Amino acid sequence: MDDVRWQGAKPGVKDEQLSANNSSAGLVSRQHGGVRRRWSVAANLVGLQVLLAAIMGCLGIPPEPVGPQDDEDDEDDEDDGGGDTSLGLCSGGSIGEGFHTVQLQFEGQQRTYTLYVPPGYSGREMVPLVVDFHGFGSNGAGQMGWSGFRQLSDQHGFLVLYPEGVGASWHVSGCCGEAAASGLDDVGAVRAMLEDAEGRACIDRDRVYASGLSQGGGMAHHVACLAADVFAGVAPVSSDLRTDPCVPARPISQLSFRGTADTLSPYEGGLVGPPGGQYEAIGARATFARWRGIDGCQGPVEPLGEHCEIARSCAGGAEVALCSVPEGGHILYLNPSQFDVAAVAWEFLKRQRRKVVERQP
Repeated sequence: MDDVRWQGAKPGVKDEQLSANNSSAGLVSRQHGGVRRRWSVAANLVGLQVLLAAIMGCLGIPPEPVGPQDDEDDEDDEDDGGGDTSLGLCSGGSIGEGFHTVQLQFEGQQRTYTLYVPPGYSGREMVPLVVDFHGFGSNGAGQMGWSGFRQLSDQHGFLVLYPEGVGASWHVSGCCGEAAASGLDDVGAVRAMLEDAEGRACIDRDRVYASGLSQGGGMAHHVACLAADVFAGVAPVSSDLRTDPCVPARPISQLSFRGTADTLSPYEGGLVGPPGGQYEAIGARATFARWRGIDGCQGPVEPLGEHCEIARSCAGGAEVALCSVPEGGHILYLNPSQFDVAAVAWEFLKRQRRKVVERQP
């Protein structure tokens, strides 16, 4: 399984074939109890915030649902994503800065996402977009409140899309919650959300990325396996790859973030998930090895900054990396090393482009 190579795409791969890491909101507050004392209070507060987010849809800074705006800002956006931008090539309309909550129909069901547009966005140049998936039992507002991508978007000019799972869950290989029980095609729903967002904003289709926490991290793995024709790179947090088979249509870059003290998704692997839906996770290093095999990486693994390592000699120019945060728990955005997950993720993602090479038979 760790030796998957570029052997040709398998048509008809369905959402049900994949697995991902999950956590319940009620378990979150226990995550940092074994970490340094000064983090235990923060972790407990985080657990309470997740529970409130799941119940009230409110964590930290909830977006106000607003419709898309037609006025165009006068300033050019700040594009720190690297690479060329193209003027006058956007099919997307003009949208104002701020939060835009959108509802659409997919397979007979209403789906919702919030698009965050940073200050300075002009609509005249294509900009990158990050899809940020919430965890099991949480929601888009909760993910926005702690992942850090919204704040980074203000600095670097990319857009952030926060999709809402049905019943605060995602369907990833039969797990978990309402989404799995209903057999929802969440990858298809995300594709529909991106298509809708592209009609509203000037998005660079070669620089669409995904991240997410826990089951949301599983969704980031999920779309890397099933939608590499859309995504250029992913940065899952606190989740193993459980896709089997995982046969992306194109090589895709992947950076995993894992905490060595995570007890909900153990770094070394083990039982993961809520009662009644547990499964055996392969662990952080096995996930790293599997992605190197999937992307056909041949060269050595090299150090990459603090706590990280990377394989660069992969098919189509893809890169595969792992950041192992010492004493980091499941809610890895809070960690005793003060390791900035979102900032490191963006430094990795912003240099990735959607690959043009297809799998070779």
